[in-house]
Amino acid sequence: MNDNETRNEEIVEETEFKSVDTDEVTENEILDEFVEELPQRELSSTSRFINTFIEPSKTMKDIIAKPTILFPIIVIFMVATFSAIITIDLTREIMIQSFIDSGQMPSESIINMSVYSVIGFAGLGTILVTLVSGIIIHGLSLLVQGRATLKTTLSVIFHSTYISLAGMFILSFVQYATNNIFISFSPAMLLTEDKLGSASHMLLASLDVFNIWYIIVAIIGISVTHKISKIKACVSVLIPTIVFVAIAAYFTF
Repeated sequence: MNDNETRNEEIVEETEFKSVDTDEVTENEILDEFVEELPQRELSSTSRFINTFIEPSKTMKDIIAKPTILFPIIVIFMVATFSAIITIDLTREIMIQSFIDSGQMPSESIINMSVYSVIGFAGLGTILVTLVSGIIIHGLSLLVQGRATLKTTLSVIFHSTYISLAGMFILSFVQYATNNIFISFSPAMLLTEDKLGSASHMLLASLDVFNIWYIIVAIIGISVTHKISKIKACVSVLIPTIVFVAIAAYFTF
């Protein structure tokens, strides 16, 4: 009798051990599968830059694995500032003419300070506008059931800004070569000379080829990272874009 009881206890203990061991194996397998499903970063910062132009969805999927904003911010600041420096003489001429039209002629130091402030704002201002735009887009994306983090959204918008930046860079050389700061890659070129710098000019200039390209890439990025439809992403991206254009046009009246 004692031998039977002892044998039964051994069977029970062995069964419990196997059960625990099986549970541990199952949990480990589930954990391994979960880790494998997590996206892994595959692109370098340079590759992300290139793919933003040629295969934006690839860049956006890579952002899900590791969202970054420092590298895009550095690139944006450097290129925007350099673009402003290229057209510095044209900017100076426009400012002097503006002072003359207003019936005043400040000293050379004030003119220089105004010109340099434009150069400084080109880099910092572009970053600030992109940051604010990204925050607004993130909030709107969450309202339409988006699921990405704020850092991911900002990473998408800063990477998408590479497109606008390329347009800015190319345009600065065209303006320098033609000695015309009002030239653009938009329907604003169709306006008569007396409309240059007006609100209508500002609105049409916003339809720049590179700006439209930026919007398309940003929509792709928001749709991919937030896992929402492109229609919802379109709403999230277009609303702040329209607001910023409207504000810029308002201050030109």
